[in-house]
Amino acid sequence: MEGKEVLDWQRGEDSLPYRMADYLMGVMDGKWDRLINVAHLYSITPQCDCLDKAQKPIIRDIGFLIGKNPFAVDYAARELFERQAGTKVSSFCLQDKGYAAFDYARERFGVVVKPELVRTDYK
Repeated sequence: MEGKEVLDWQRGEDSLPYRMADYLMGVMDGKWDRLINVAHLYSITPQCDCLDKAQKPIIRDIGFLIGKNPFAVDYAARELFERQAGTKVSSFCLQDKGYAAFDYARERFGVVVKPELVRTDYK
């Protein structure tokens, strides 16, 4: 993002997780059985990839999460991160709204957000 064109970085901050869930539902419409969602959980830094600068990772690499439900993949990523970090995501991300976006997706759209995890180790 180019900061010189943004006048108010907090504008829309409160509704962003809900708008992202709405947008994702639109993208997924009719494609739930045809898409695979992959989360790449390597080199996780305090400000994710939001900044164009090198950052030091804050936890060990977790691996990949793969599934058909993007909400469930994201939920699992968050749970695994918090388990390893020993703290909530909100400790690192100032704009984090907890599990509100997951609750919203479940309540508004009936999406299953808490996945059943299957671990596979490849050597």
